[in-house]
Amino acid sequence: MADETDPRVDVTDADILAAKRAWLSACDRGLDPSRTARLRDSYRWLVSAQAQQIAEQFRETYRRRRGDGGRSASSPDADDDVRPLRGSDPRTG
Repeated sequence: MADETDPRVDVTDADILAAKRAWLSACDRGLDPSRTARLRDSYRWLVSAQAQQIAEQFRETYRRRRGDGGRSASSPDADDDVRPLRGSDPRTG
């Protein structure tokens, strides 16, 4: 996904799990509240970053399927970009 020149960080489920375990472990062991708060903030940041990453991947896939790969996702109608195509509901087979 990201190459050497891309400044983005790819967040995996394993990253999130490790951060959550570190935070919960700090809570269970009664570590310094400021340390526990930093671990919680790190966990929340990773969850948010992964959500953004998934949204970007979804928008890119949708644009590719529509054939307008050059269209910017930051356009005012970006929400329109992620609507599924008519008849593409995976529940209908």
